Order: sequence, then structure tokens, then C-alpha cells
Amino acid sequence: MRVFGYEITKATRGGKRSLMSIFNRASGQLGDQDFKEMIENYLSWVYICANRNSTRVAAVPLRLYMVTSGRKPKSILLKDQTRVVSPECLEYLHSKPNLTEWTSKAMEIREVTEHPLLTLLRNINNFRNQFDFFEETEIFLELTGNAYWYVISEGFGGLPSEIRILPSQDMGIVPHPTEFISGYFRRMGMEKIPYLENEIIHFRFPNPRDQYYGLSPLLAISESVEYNKKVHILENALLDNRGMNEGVLVVEDTLTDTEFKRLREEWKNMYGGYSKAGRTAILEKGVTYQSLALPPKEMNFLQGRKYTREEIAGAYGVPISMLTSENVNKSNALAGREQHARDAIEPRVIRIEQKLNEKLTPRYDEDLFLAFDTPVPQDKELRIKERESNLRSMYSSVNLEREQDRKEPVPWGKEPFLPAGVMPMSIATAPPAPVPTPAPAPSEEEIAAFSAKIAEQVKQQMRIVA
Repeated sequence: MRVFGYEITKATRGGKRSLMSIFNRASGQLGDQDFKEMIENYLSWVYICANRNSTRVAAVPLRLYMVTSGRKPKSILLKDQTRVVSPECLEYLHSKPNLTEWTSKAMEIREVTEHPLLTLLRNINNFRNQFDFFEETEIFLELTGNAYWYVISEGFGGLPSEIRILPSQDMGIVPHPTEFISGYFRRMGMEKIPYLENEIIHFRFPNPRDQYYGLSPLLAISESVEYNKKVHILENALLDNRGMNEGVLVVEDTLTDTEFKRLREEWKNMYGGYSKAGRTAILEKGVTYQSLALPPKEMNFLQGRKYTREEIAGAYGVPISMLTSENVNKSNALAGREQHARDAIEPRVIRIEQKLNEKLTPRYDEDLFLAFDTPVPQDKELRIKERESNLRSMYSSVNLEREQDRKEPVPWGKEPFLPAGVMPMSIATAPPAPVPTPAPAPSEEEIAAFSAKIAEQVKQQMRIVA
């Protein structure tokens, strides 16, 4: 691409192809994917969008559940190693089609809080923690469409002892004529390290052109990525050469090679570069300066960065409101985050979740499954109104509402509260205490007999004294 008289090209190292050369333009088919070139494009808007997705995926809590299906489980768990699942969480698990294998046969579902699999996921290896590991996994998926876990099984009973992530740009797949995949290998210099098929967990984005390797969003927008890099080079060239590229020096006579080089170097030293912009030029006799206006066609290259950003963001499912503050308010910012969580993050965590339930959890127990919490943010105002309505209508108790919000129960929250007196139902609906019946008033005969009795007692006391 030639702009402002400059030929904008991407430098190659050792004959390496550019990202755009991955496509065979003659046939329209995907050729040999250069995964190393994809990794090197982790820059600019690609970095921003891929980083948005990877950090959000890593931040979604991953939980382990166990179903009671009527048969004897492999894992014998104590009561304090599990806890009851809230009705809302249970409804969410049943709504996920990828978990039907477990939820459809479950007599009961409980969340597992202590288990060797949870210990493994919290302590992946000596070099990565859980957040780092899932973030790096998603970054490889965003850039190359593939991510590879190497599961090392040296624990008790052949259970996994640690997991390592292998660079997807160095990995290769060995096809099998009948079993689809025979194994994997990793390129390290001139050496190829082999791996068995059951030692690798391969995450991939769907790729209609290749049954073995995934297709990354980066490859789908390769032209926009190349365009964005070239515009960067263009802008840097304009900045570094300011004072030379907006006009020309016109000389009356023909210059010798020595005079031409001297004039060019002096002009560059005096007026070239952004730090020397605005200087007054002093020209020799016979030399004039003619300014060149920027043609609209070339100005469009600078404006095109905005549309390139939108195309890159669209491929990664990142709303523009998460990339810029221009024309963004609280309302559309919240809507953008919800859209990003629903359309981009949720499918990504389901992909990871299902692959782990296919390759990892069966090594421990077929009644165990992993599930991410929903990444879609909860509407807090709607939740407050729902909670108030449930309590006011006596639909649920305080403890049921606290359980939905993942809070500990309270001793006084076991039963619904009546809204009028704000008191427990058992107290408000209890029968009133019996009122004691007053003793009947004495009759005249009883009063006269009582008076005579008192008078007789007085007379006896007087006789004793006398």
C-alpha cells in the first residue's frame, strides 16, 4: 500500500509470511495456518479484545457437583464435604443442555466443596494458579483457536497430579485412519516430543475448513488486522518525518548527487521529526517550498482505523462501549457488559466446561461434573424488588432468600414474616393467651358471717389480755 509517497509494507524475518498470506486467495480455501504469526499479532486492538475475553472467562467461578443416581458412587464424600444447592442454582443447572447427562438422572444434586479434583484445579502446577491458567488457556484460544492441556497422571490410583498448558503454536496433531486422532506432538527446535491421545485435553474453536485444528477470530479478520498494523506504520512515518511529507522542495537547476544528498540531509536534520515541527525554514537561492494538501482518498486511511477497531471488536464479541468512552453512559455501558457476558463469555465457558466433563471428571467419578456459574451479571435492582416481593407475599422465608444470595442462614429466618407487624408468622398467628376470670363478688350473708367471725376473734383476744 502506497500512501503519501511511502510504500507501507510489513517487514519479514527469515522469509516468514504475513498473516494475510495464510489464505489461498486463488481457491478461497484455508491453507497451512501459521500459529506463530498469530501469536505475534497479540497487539493493539487484538490484545485488548482477547484480553477482555480471557480475563472475564478466568473470573467466572468453576464449581464441582455430584449427583445421586441410585448406584454406588466411586467417591465417598462426607456430609461436611458437600452442601445443598439452592433452588435457583438447581434451576440453572437443569437449564443447561450440556449438563443433561447428569441432571436428567439425578435424584439429588449437591455441590462438592472438598475433593482431589478441586485441589488439582486450585493448584494447577508449581508455576500457575487457577486464574492464570484459565486466562492463558483462553488467550491461546482467542489467538490460535486451539489450547492444549498436558495432564500428568502420577497421583494415587493414576489420578492427575498436575496440569500444564502447552504453547499452541508449537503443537501438532497426529491423525489416525480409524480413531480420528492417534496422538499429539510438540516442536522444540528440531525435536518433536510425542504425547498420547489421553494425555492431552484439546480445546478448540469450531473450524469448518479443518477437522483437527480450530479457527481463531484473529484469522477470520486477518485483513483488518493487517490494515490496522499498516496504518500504525503510516502514522509513525508521518510523525517521524513531519516537515518532509507535507510538501516538496523545488530546485531551479539540476542537482548533482552530492548536492542532492546534502540538501536532503540538511532539511531532514533541521526540520524532520515531530520535535522540530513549527520551525521557520530558511531556503537557499533557487530553492522554493511547495505545500501539498492531503487528498481525501489518503485521509480515509486514517479514518479507517475506527472501522477496523469495530470489526476486530465484533469478531471477538466485545461491545464498543467496553473499548471507548465516546458516547457511553451508564445505561449502555451496563447493557454492553451484559451483552458481552451473554454473547461472548457464556459460550466460551460452556466450551471449556463441557470439554472438562468429557476428559477430566470421568477420571474421578462418572457422577461428578464441573459447571461454571452464570457469567451474566445479575440485575441488582431487580433482585432487590424480587426479594422484597417474596418476603412481603410470604412466598419464601428470610433464609431461603439468603440462600439464593449465597449467604449463611440466620436463626430467626426459618419462616415467613408477616408484613404488617414484621414478625414471624408463628407469633402473629398464635392464639391469644387466656384472660383470667375475675372472682365473683361475695353476697351479703357471706359478708355478715365473715364480720361475725372477725368480731368473735377480737373478743377472744381481749379476754386473754384481761
